[in-house]
Amino acid sequence: MVRKIMQASFDKLQALAKHKLEHAKEKGLAVEVIIVVGGLCGSPSFQKALENIFSKWESIRHRPISVIFFDKAQSAIVEGAIRVALVGGVELKPFNNRADA
Repeated sequence: MVRKIMQASFDKLQALAKHKLEHAKEKGLAVEVIIVVGGLCGSPSFQKALENIFSKWESIRHRPISVIFFDKAQSAIVEGAIRVALVGGVELKPFNNRADA
């Protein structure tokens, strides 16, 4: 039963990932690394399932797409990696809304 529920989730994830990767390809963007943060990232079976999903595709540069897992979304490494990925290599400073900063 649990496997059936998880398989349905993986099927939805695979469809979403395929849509996003095709959209990136249409825009001429080369997706080479996918960063997965939080959730079940510490689970080896979850990691293996996602690696199997993403191993079916390659970037527009004909390179395999790598998957990096972080189970803790608050680490500085994750925050920096996501910022760099979102803005194309330009690192942004974190927003600080404290009055004494």
